[in-house]
Amino acid sequence: MLCKPKKFGRFLVRAGDLKHRITLQKRELKAPTVSVDFLEVYTDIATVYAAIDTPNAKTPFSEINTTETITHLFFIRFLAGIEPKNTWILHQEQRYSIVQIVNMSGLNEWLRIDCNIKGNVQKPSSKW
Repeated sequence: MLCKPKKFGRFLVRAGDLKHRITLQKRELKAPTVSVDFLEVYTDIATVYAAIDTPNAKTPFSEINTTETITHLFFIRFLAGIEPKNTWILHQEQRYSIVQIVNMSGLNEWLRIDCNIKGNVQKPSSKW
């Protein structure tokens, strides 16, 4: 049985293209007890396989008074309950904020996640 490719604009995605392992994480800010700096806590939601692409040009996305630049596109199988507001993607020690999530066919089969790269994951400093 052959895998039928799904075409999304210029993107052609097959199940075999899902070769990048990504982790979806929920971000929470914890209030400090003694300092004024908030602590960012990331909790893993799911680890899935994705196809990754970068747009030819940086794609502006605008909502009310918001302008984000889309630097990466992640294609995954449909996963319910992902909200762009507090969900981040971790891939190869790089963290990506989610700008928008698109249900590609409207049939709950594929999601396109438009992201903005935010940089390397900060490792805790070691005491010597």
